[in-house]
Amino acid sequence: MAKMIHDIRQKVIEIAGVCFWYWDNFYAFLVSCGIQRDHYLLYEGENKYKMMRNIITDLEDKNDDETLKEIVKNLYILKSIPDPNVPDTRKSQKLLQELKDMCGPNLIEKEIEERRRKEHSKIFTNATLTKVQREQKLIDLNNEFISLFSNSNHQQRGFELEKIIYNLYHFFEFEFQKPYKTKDEQIDGWYKYEKFDYLLEIKWIDGKIRQDDLAIFDKKIDKKARSTRGHLLRWMGLVMMQFYLSQERSLV
Repeated sequence: MAKMIHDIRQKVIEIAGVCFWYWDNFYAFLVSCGIQRDHYLLYEGENKYKMMRNIITDLEDKNDDETLKEIVKNLYILKSIPDPNVPDTRKSQKLLQELKDMCGPNLIEKEIEERRRKEHSKIFTNATLTKVQREQKLIDLNNEFISLFSNSNHQQRGFELEKIIYNLYHFFEFEFQKPYKTKDEQIDGWYKYEKFDYLLEIKWIDGKIRQDDLAIFDKKIDKKARSTRGHLLRWMGLVMMQFYLSQERSLV
């Protein structure tokens, strides 16, 4: 559980009651520390000492170490009394200085270093988690693909194959457009790679690919801009991927 050091805790509570005169200034300070209005209004009617004590207790109970540190830091960096209308300015200045002495001369540097350490730890944790998640995603996609060979429903098998291909493109962060239909033709999708757009045609077939199929797909490409190419993916039998590459015909 997060805990503010006892002596610093008592000093912060004392500063709340002595160094702030107007409530608006005190509330503004609390908000600057990340304390929500709904929170501090729970103790409306209490004096500033009790309000600060209750807020600190709540934050400790919630293990909110960041906000506790923010309260101390925001008092530490004050260069003057937060409210010059306080009855005893000398005492206010003395309390602020005592807090600084308790925290030591390098509080801000220590906090920056601590935040940097936590950020590095977070980045490492996220990177490790992401690697595991990505590996699992590929395993899942591979299992989905293998399961297609036991699916006797030709139409459903083709639909599931398309989904797997789309997920692969998203996985490798291609700019990708799902299938769309125009007045004259059906496009299984497209993706961008370098400076080219690639139209996709994805099918699960029972026999060898026919020249007529290539010609039909080639016509679809010819209707598009010169920077458009084609990527034809066909599966048959024991997983055979057909790639057709032609610089002249722009067909892959």
